[in-house]
Amino acid sequence: MGSLRDGFPVPLIDISPFLSSTFTAESRENVIQQVRSACQQLGFFELIGHGIPISLQREVLLCAERLFNLPIEEKLAMLMSKSPGLSKRGYEAVGGQVLDKKPDSKEGFYIGIEIPADDPRCGEFSMGPNFWPEALSDEEFREPVMRYHAEGVRVHETLLRIMAMALPYGDDVFDNLMTDPVANIKLLHYPPNPASSAEDAPIGGQYNHPSHRV
Repeated sequence: MGSLRDGFPVPLIDISPFLSSTFTAESRENVIQQVRSACQQLGFFELIGHGIPISLQREVLLCAERLFNLPIEEKLAMLMSKSPGLSKRGYEAVGGQVLDKKPDSKEGFYIGIEIPADDPRCGEFSMGPNFWPEALSDEEFREPVMRYHAEGVRVHETLLRIMAMALPYGDDVFDNLMTDPVANIKLLHYPPNPASSAEDAPIGGQYNHPSHRV
């Protein structure tokens, strides 16, 4: 079991039996039942054995650092408000998101599957062309981020298959949800904010020190 602050138990589930042909049907059924139990009892769980290389995870965090260290004018050139329609791609400045009537003290960057501007879907929710920082080469940013996005979609599809197998509606019940995914990567940066109180800080104290999230 994993844990949150104050020792609240979080199920830790290894889904590697679904990523290799060497695992037995019994081991896969065990994963299905673990996911089923976690979803029924808590609604969430911690995931391991997903197959995303740690080297790629670290590279994406480095990509976030490279991006958020760019001059503000270069980031504002990719402002989310410049993305077409409801595609919501690009840069969100500090304070750009307001929750509970208080601007959030983070900056973010949204990336999804590349949808050309002349595609009929462009401008639909989370559908559109991505912004890419001109100061960073493809090797420094675009390629690692898009590899990570593809890996995330793969894990998402694996989880949907596991959840379908935990339900009595057929293993293909979620198949229609696996076409044209709108899932985005959201890179986050919480700059130092000494004015924030300890009560305002989320778990991990993100408001009190520089940090990057994916």
